[in-house]
Amino acid sequence: MRPEEVILANNVPRGGLVEARARRELAGYYAHIAATDAAIGRLISAAGPDTLVVFTSVHGDMHGAHGLFRKGWPHEESIRVPLLVRGAPGATAGGRCDDAVSLLDLPGMTEAWSEGREWRCPRQQAEISMPSVVALPLQCDRVWSGWRSVNEKRIYLEDGTEWVLTET
Repeated sequence: MRPEEVILANNVPRGGLVEARARRELAGYYAHIAATDAAIGRLISAAGPDTLVVFTSVHGDMHGAHGLFRKGWPHEESIRVPLLVRGAPGATAGGRCDDAVSLLDLPGMTEAWSEGREWRCPRQQAEISMPSVVALPLQCDRVWSGWRSVNEKRIYLEDGTEWVLTET
């Protein structure tokens, strides 16, 4: 995919350096994702229908959304990551769950599934955080913590004040 073919989210500022960079980065990112998708498809085919498959990530990337790049920002593009599961007890093929699941739930999920039990999210909201700052260009520059539910998200700075985000 060429950069000019990339479809940008509405919250990526247009007409300047942010747009140009987002288009370049996303063109490469989409090529990488297509290759990863093909490799996972081969793995799943080889594993067979009785194999439980879990696919996730530890962070997203801003890719120009809100004029920001890299990871660590408390916006949805950075914190809402995929968790795809195939073959879990009680799961519906092609189903979707909007529970407040966290990567911290993976051990409990794995235990339940290994015992043939269905796993259910035990809460209405999940804690989220960026407990330390990595001094890299364009990376989130402050420590924050908070929580998210299906319909709401609250973020607090290290001193406890609320960091109000605009999620356009």
